[in-house]
Amino acid sequence: MASELEETTVAAVPHIVKDLQRTVRSGITRTAEWRIQQLRAILKLVQENEERIIQVLAQDIGKPAHEAFLTEVCSLALSLSLSLSLSLSLSLQLLGNPQQFGSGKTRKNS
Repeated sequence: MASELEETTVAAVPHIVKDLQRTVRSGITRTAEWRIQQLRAILKLVQENEERIIQVLAQDIGKPAHEAFLTEVCSLALSLSLSLSLSLSLSLQLLGNPQQFGSGKTRKNS
């Protein structure tokens, strides 16, 4: 069963961007484990909502289902899988020296 997606209003976007910019400027980053967890969650979201994504692309821009599947769903899933593989590899390489990953400062994973 597909999980419910929460819509972001246009009015909320500037606040979200400011918060993200503040976080980036602070030098505080999430742990590699948190990033890997997020990649897995996004990949699961794409897989669980494949039909919905295809339907929305057909409604919004008239993209045929087979084209939407290949150029959007598959390419996104492949990109996420590759990013996940690279993140896992990098995480394993940096286990001995976590300071190399970002600033070395992390914030609580929430």
